[in-house]
Amino acid sequence: MVLVGTRQQLAISSHVQAEGAQPMLFALVIVAVVNLSPVSAMATHTAFDSSTIVGPGRCTIATAAPPHRHRLEVVEAFVLILATILAVTEGPTVVGALFDLSNIDLNEVAVSSEDLDRIIPHRGDMRQLHHIIWTNPDCSEAVGVKYVHNEEFWVAGHIPGRPMYPGSLMIEAAAQVCSVQFTLRSSVQRFIGFLRCDEIILREQVTPGDTLLLLGKELDRGQRRFTAACQGIVTDRIVFEGKITGIVM
Repeated sequence: MVLVGTRQQLAISSHVQAEGAQPMLFALVIVAVVNLSPVSAMATHTAFDSSTIVGPGRCTIATAAPPHRHRLEVVEAFVLILATILAVTEGPTVVGALFDLSNIDLNEVAVSSEDLDRIIPHRGDMRQLHHIIWTNPDCSEAVGVKYVHNEEFWVAGHIPGRPMYPGSLMIEAAAQVCSVQFTLRSSVQRFIGFLRCDEIILREQVTPGDTLLLLGKELDRGQRRFTAACQGIVTDRIVFEGKITGIVM
């Protein structure tokens, strides 16, 4: 099986070969679109149980049925595939978000982790940003992503038996996104310091396994200083928000 394509077109082609009263899935090709960059996953062309989409969504999905299941179950598998693809590639609709995410391809990479190495100095445990997914043309708006996992340095102690991503690190992650925005907009090559945070509200907990979207929207910018609104979103929920002020050091 191959999944590849964009959100503007969606085509399904399948061939089902029947053996007596038991239909058998022989081959399946799904072509789906995700804006500009393809999402792809590959598996064998014979009957199989599941496949994994590789990418930011990191979703494992049931893709087909073994030869002895009923044809209806194969159709249900098709529906599950399509729902999963759309959930992974399209941004969520979030009430109260700083800007509309619904037309943003969450599998896109606007600034890679390697490129971040040349923009912000944070390394190791203090890099709280995996990459930038999207920016608007003038970089006044941006979406970054942080994959929260079980190997984080804070998991064992915050809190034992009930790990929660610390609010201070959420704010740090947002500040890193805003610093990248300012650098891209102004071409400043110097370190940008975290000057202050205001109106911070921690609405919900974030736990290992969550994908944290980090939104930054510039509110004010000078030659050496900026203020930006920020939000953290998990699935379709705003988990924190506030304002970040940074200054060129």
